[in-house]
This record gives sequence, C-alpha cells and structure tokens, in this order.
Amino acid sequence: MGKIGDEIRDFVARSYNDEYMDPKELLALADRIDAEMVALPKGADWKLILPDQTVYDLNGNEYEVENVTYDDGGWLVLATPEGATNSSVIIPTSLTHTRPAPDSLERIADELDEWRKDAAEDSRIRASDEDALHDFAERIKKLANERDDKQGDE
Repeated sequence: MGKIGDEIRDFVARSYNDEYMDPKELLALADRIDAEMVALPKGADWKLILPDQTVYDLNGNEYEVENVTYDDGGWLVLATPEGATNSSVIIPTSLTHTRPAPDSLERIADELDEWRKDAAEDSRIRASDEDALHDFAERIKKLANERDDKQGDE
C-alpha cells in the first residue's frame, strides 16, 4: 500500500490503544492526500480507465489495458490491441468502454452534452479536455464535409 495509506492505518491502530487522538494529525494526512494524489484518467465516455479493462478506440478497435501512467505530458494508457502481442501507448480520451457505433453528428452531439455536464460538475477544464474538444470539432467537420460532398453530387 501507499505511504499515506500506511500512515492512516497506523493512526487507526494507535487509536485503539489511546483514548484521545489528535484530529489535526488526520487532517494533515487528508491535506497530503489532496496535494499528492491525482485523479485517474477518464475515457471518451467519461468512465475511469483502469488496468485489466477492455476498451475500444473511437474506430471500434479492441484493446486490453495493461497500465495507466502519468508524466509531464499528461495521462497515457499502455494497451494491447486484440489479437496482438505488442502494446501501444494511447491517450485516454480516445478510448471508450463500449464499442462505438458508427460516427454521426447526433452521437457527437450526445458526447458533447455528456462532457458539458461533467465539466460543469468539475468546474474546470484540463488540457486533456481541450484535446477532447478539438477531437470532437475535427469529427464534426469531417462529417459535415462528407455530407456536403454527397449533397453536391445529387
């Protein structure tokens, strides 16, 4: 277990032996948790990406999550494509927990609505969210161009 977790367990063990424990010690541990811990990454469906999960990229390709890591550039997922032996590094916001249906403007609008709800609850936008917004915009532009091309051919 982690160092902070061990300290909490030690605090609880000592509380069985002492009638009085200083709550400031527990508050200090809570402050450290807030300062030292980071929220796990979420996929395009706003669900947590965790090791040993089956996930799909936005094209519907299946992957098994091997590891989730954080570095200065943000979150990365190490995942093995279905039927492969070599892992790939993938940005979490390009993964989902259910195989996606073919892209449509309606689906993109639904995803944007879900993102809006989550962002409103979270009350902040992270760099990974900005990347997701950019990806949504690119998909909308691509579908709009394809639809315009088809209408022009008629």
